[in-house]
Amino acid sequence: MSITVILDMTIKPELLDEFLQRFDENLPDSRAFEGCEYVDVYTADDNEARVVCIEGWTSLERFQAYGAWRAEQGDVEAFQKYYDGVPNLVRLDARDVTRG
Repeated sequence: MSITVILDMTIKPELLDEFLQRFDENLPDSRAFEGCEYVDVYTADDNEARVVCIEGWTSLERFQAYGAWRAEQGDVEAFQKYYDGVPNLVRLDARDVTRG
C-alpha cells in the first residue's frame, strides 16, 4: 500500500542557501530510488527557512529502505547541522474509502 511522507524542517537562516543547494543535489538520487513515486519540495510563504518535502512511496518498506540507504551514505548525519530544531516526519497511509 502506498504511503505519503511529509518532512517539515526549519533550517538555520544562515545555512539556508547551502542547505537548499545540497538538498537539490540529492533530489535526483531520491527520486530515482526504487519505490519513490515523487518528491516535491516547498518553502513556506511566511518563512523561507521552513522547508517541507512531500514524498510518495510505493510502500512503507521502500521508504524504510531509502532511509537506511541515506543513513549508510552519511546523509542523515550530514544534514543535522542545517536544522533549527528537530524536523517533523509524518507518514500517512493511503486508504481506500468509498462513500455511499
